Amino acid sequence: MAYIPINFTGPFENNNLTAFKKLLQEEINFSLQDLKNSKNESVNFDDYTFYLVDNDKNTVEFSVMDEIFFDALMASLRNLVIAGKNFDLESFKQHPLFLEWFDKYSNKT
Repeated sequence: MAYIPINFTGPFENNNLTAFKKLLQEEINFSLQDLKNSKNESVNFDDYTFYLVDNDKNTVEFSVMDEIFFDALMASLRNLVIAGKNFDLESFKQHPLFLEWFDKYSNKT
């Protein structure tokens, strides 16, 4: 699972789904290389569900990272949660770890 606040400053180049997926995949794969206890060396986005989380912790779920997802992400610039297909995010939103992540890293204004 990953919790990613979406923020950027200045001009946003290559603002398309392909460039975003490539950058995100590179970042996650790099992080996996640093984890000594990870069994995976790379991420396959087909195995995950994507959630946009607003300032009130409401979520919008996307089963695939497609143009509809990307348009919603760009329109909202919200917090992104990437979780396994069977993960229950609604229950996890009450967990202290999620609350800490949200309070500390959220892009809420």
